Amino acid sequence: MPLEFVHVQWADVNAESSFTNYILPDGSTPILAEQVGDTFADLSIAQVTEVAHEVVVQGPTAGAGASGPFDSFRDFVVLRFQTVSGITVGVSANSPKAAIFLGDNLTVDEDQADVAVAIAFAIANLVDNLGSPFAEYVSGNRFAITK
Repeated sequence: MPLEFVHVQWADVNAESSFTNYILPDGSTPILAEQVGDTFADLSIAQVTEVAHEVVVQGPTAGAGASGPFDSFRDFVVLRFQTVSGITVGVSANSPKAAIFLGDNLTVDEDQADVAVAIAFAIANLVDNLGSPFAEYVSGNRFAITK
């Protein structure tokens, strides 16, 4: 089954950047691709500088490159899902907002509004690299890449 990828470019407060690829089923629209960028940008304080889907490229969408405790692109959140075929997969966003975590600043608060929207969006729209749709949310955590 052909798949479509949405490439989201992130820029942090230090003007460093990273990217994340999200996978959509074949035939997904550019509007859905833009929604991917907007939805996952709501988990972040980084600026989304580009959302690319096939040949469509959208400019900056959300985030302001604000400062916060996890403002480097080296900090990221991973939301894990189980697909209908039973495989656990993760999707990420760079420079996560502190507000999406529980008091330990590591565990994602699935009841936080932006997280709940991202979870619902992922289950409704994303697939793994074999085309298997996301079925349920498993967990989420913050990670950091150290130099």
